[in-house]
Amino acid sequence: MVEGFLKEYMKVNDVVGTELHTIGNRFTGLLSDLLVKHKALKGYFGDKQPDVGLGSSSHHDHQFISLCKEAYVVDGRNIQSSVMPRDKYPKPLIFHEGRLAFLPTPLETLCMFLWLPFVIVLVIFRILFGICLPYLLAILYGLLSGVQLRFQNCFPWPKPQHKNGVLYVCMHITLLDPFFLSTALCKPLTAVTYNLSKMFEIIAPFRTIGLTRDRKQDGETM
Repeated sequence: MVEGFLKEYMKVNDVVGTELHTIGNRFTGLLSDLLVKHKALKGYFGDKQPDVGLGSSSHHDHQFISLCKEAYVVDGRNIQSSVMPRDKYPKPLIFHEGRLAFLPTPLETLCMFLWLPFVIVLVIFRILFGICLPYLLAILYGLLSGVQLRFQNCFPWPKPQHKNGVLYVCMHITLLDPFFLSTALCKPLTAVTYNLSKMFEIIAPFRTIGLTRDRKQDGETM
């Protein structure tokens, strides 16, 4: 994530850092060999001395920035006042990550973890009611439990006149789009998925078909 951001947004040529450990093409959640900054700097530049070093007041960063021609230390105690205004960004930036859509300050993080147990219970009840209840009752329960629904066009939607069926193209990889679409149409749909866990496919209140990204096999499946 850091390397992609620095290269695409900041136009950085190279990034050196601690890598995440993988087995095959799966992340294990562990770190590979932990990078030591001043050793990595010597290994990258050799006998050359970098122009500018930027770091914190920690001992490891002092070793790192002492190897540079110019050294700057960021005061972490006053981090809020150093946040750059949006109008001074090099170019527009959109942080598109729905699972972490706020600045994780200590207070915000505490509120998130305090709210987490209630969310788990709420999700379980929403899934059970969504699977067991008729569509209109499921919509009513969703509204009572805090789900905000907005339907554009008439509701329920009119059935198509032809018999060949309708293909709905969703914009997200999760099952939320076909779930809300099925609820809005008040009828079950078959969702074509890719790279979803088996748990989501089991608890989905409609049929799912998994794709493999194999052109021939997926073509036959479709």
